[in-house]
Amino acid sequence: LSLDLEMYCELSKASATDTMQGLPDYRHVASVVLEIGRKERFKLLEFLATHIARILMKQFALEEVVLRLKKTHPPVEAIQGYFGVEIRRRQGDF
Repeated sequence: LSLDLEMYCELSKASATDTMQGLPDYRHVASVVLEIGRKERFKLLEFLATHIARILMKQFALEEVVLRLKKTHPPVEAIQGYFGVEIRRRQGDF
C-alpha cells in the first residue's frame, strides 16, 4: 500500500515562532499509521482510509485530513497500475 496524507491544523504558533510548536510530530504521525497497518487487517481501502483519518484527527487534534490510499499491486490481472481511494474528513464527520 501507498499513502499520501494532507493534515490541516492550526498553524499560527508555528508560523509566528518558526518552531514545531503546535504542529503534529510527523514522525509520530508516521509511526501511528504504520502501527495501524501492521496490527490490524481490513478488507476495504475505504474503511482503512476512514479508520486512519479518524485516529489521526483525534490523536493530533487535526481540523481536516485528506488521505489517498493506493493498493500498488492489485489482485486484478487487467489493472496495470493501482487501485486507490481518496477521502476528505473534517472534525464534524465523526
